[in-house]
Amino acid sequence: FMNQALKNIGVNVVAMTKANFSAAAKTVKTSSSYTRCVWDVKFGNVDLCIGDFWETPERRNLTTFTSPIDSDVFSLYTARNPQSITPDFDPKQFLEIFLPFDNSVWIILAAFIASASLVLRVVEGPADPADK
Repeated sequence: FMNQALKNIGVNVVAMTKANFSAAAKTVKTSSSYTRCVWDVKFGNVDLCIGDFWETPERRNLTTFTSPIDSDVFSLYTARNPQSITPDFDPKQFLEIFLPFDNSVWIILAAFIASASLVLRVVEGPADPADK
């Protein structure tokens, strides 16, 4: 819908993917397609990049950014159990993070991650040698 609406008012929209980054941006040594898009802005090949990517110092040095529409906040909260707090570090405490789940859950999770990784590898193909 939005693509058609922009075309109706004469705005040319091109979705940038790994397949159509400019030759200049492909020479940049980065594994991030978001950073590559910012390089295309710097080179003047595109006017702007729209996406859910973070404003990193590297990207900020390449071009200007607008104010974000949304921002991510990561927090981790846990319940404090006074009985489980010991003054000395016990290596067994390291393994206690795995106790809430049964072993079969961890096996299923590992199998899912391995199969998803394999599917992504097949779908996306091998890494671009220029990114190394």
